[in-house]
Amino acid sequence: MAKIISKQLAEKIVVAKVKYPEGRIATLDEGLMNPEEEKAGANDGWMVWDATRPLEGNCELKLF
Repeated sequence: MAKIISKQLAEKIVVAKVKYPEGRIATLDEGLMNPEEEKAGANDGWMVWDATRPLEGNCELKLF
């Protein structure tokens, strides 16, 4: 995603936060424990996301 905006930006991003307001339509970690998802209610639905992990549907995205 960041490569579309800028190659330099993509090289600097180390982590992201995502929020799925309509819910996740697919889960790559089906059946695995996801502690970030369990904590999502405590921080308004935002989950810490590895910058190299694919997005799983329509989401809001913050890049760090």
